[in-house]
Amino acid sequence: MWTLEAIGFEPRNFHASGAALLHQELGASYPRMEWFSNHHRLACATMFSLFFAGDLLAPGVEINGSPVQGYLQEHYIAAMRQVVRRLAPYPTIAGIDTLNEPGKGFIGIKDIAVAPKPYTLPGLAPSPWDAMRAGEGFPVEVDHVGLKGLGLGVLRRETMGSTGVRAWKDGEACVWRRSGVWEISRGEPVLRKPGHFAMSDFNESCLKPFIRRFAKEIRAEASDAGHYSSAAKSGAALKSQNDFPVFIEEPAHRESMPSFRKGEIPDIVNAAHWYDALDAALMNATLWNYSAGNEYAHGDVWNGEDLSVFSSDELKPPAEKAPAASLGGRALRGFVRPYAIATAGKPLKMSFNGRSGKFRYCFEADFSIQAPTEIFMPAIQYPEGYSIAVKGCRQIPPENAGSRLKSDRPAPAWPNSDSSVLYFVPNPGIALCEIVIERLK
Repeated sequence: MWTLEAIGFEPRNFHASGAALLHQELGASYPRMEWFSNHHRLACATMFSLFFAGDLLAPGVEINGSPVQGYLQEHYIAAMRQVVRRLAPYPTIAGIDTLNEPGKGFIGIKDIAVAPKPYTLPGLAPSPWDAMRAGEGFPVEVDHVGLKGLGLGVLRRETMGSTGVRAWKDGEACVWRRSGVWEISRGEPVLRKPGHFAMSDFNESCLKPFIRRFAKEIRAEASDAGHYSSAAKSGAALKSQNDFPVFIEEPAHRESMPSFRKGEIPDIVNAAHWYDALDAALMNATLWNYSAGNEYAHGDVWNGEDLSVFSSDELKPPAEKAPAASLGGRALRGFVRPYAIATAGKPLKMSFNGRSGKFRYCFEADFSIQAPTEIFMPAIQYPEGYSIAVKGCRQIPPENAGSRLKSDRPAPAWPNSDSSVLYFVPNPGIALCEIVIERLK
């Protein structure tokens, strides 16, 4: 909040001026899944623009005597440095995120008088010029985008902003007015530089330099601290980050399904493509999300989302060796999949067909590793069992696998007997190994 105020914003006027869609202003009437459309609105778009490209787009705009871009990045990294100091000693910390869900702001828009298309987000879809005028107290008519047919389309036109209500503090001019993008002439806003934000390649020019700086300074604080970037979860930044370790944070296990009620969650999901892509890229990810307070009346209790892999409404009476599905889990078949937990060598290819149940894993064996390759096998995918075919390797029983482990940890034990782990070792002198597991019908 203080950074918004530092550049002259008056957050108490955000809702009335159209500068942001605020849950606290709308309460129970807050529209489902429209929160992300704030990326098109003045407050969010301005802050991302200044954070990533303030030196170029807003020269002369300063906070406490420092250029705005450097000031915002320095203070953000300093805050994360404090996080590292407190958390780095803990061995369970996998890495330090750069910046959650970074946005481009207005960066790269060739003509700010043109509304964004194609429509990718539900909610109001103002052009940057619409957002600036509304934030100055000049209401504008904009498209309200929502589900229409099989995609997103314009549902209606709505007024954004309120006459005379500014998103800025009294006595503070809009940052973009200060930067010469627009001015007020004879009491009306006039656009002077429609192409002001038309810079090329946000990833290379803005995001990548920040990630490099962040990684350098965080590693200087804790040399063994891991680092990952959530920018890649949108897919847009993968190409630009091919020289960084990438960890995907938030693949959703299914689309939000608000019409479902207790007991109605189907045994399928709508987002299996997330996991197919992760397998194909041999990448790691965490799941979005587990919300202990999820209930069907209110979802995850955050902006109308209903994405949790757990719901209290799905809890069933406790029973001995109860399957995971009775412990509040839902839509499990979509994300509980066979997976190579550990590989004694170099992973080459992994795929799983959820319809047929065919799992295929290829790897190049490293004979210096004494531990076996471990494959997680969820019973929910193979209710009638499975067949195993191998090339270049052989399966060994769990009791032998435990004795082969380098560490003192026992062979993994999975709760409720719902799942198991299979163990494989390479045949002597054969480096290329393939494991194919198929569902029995």
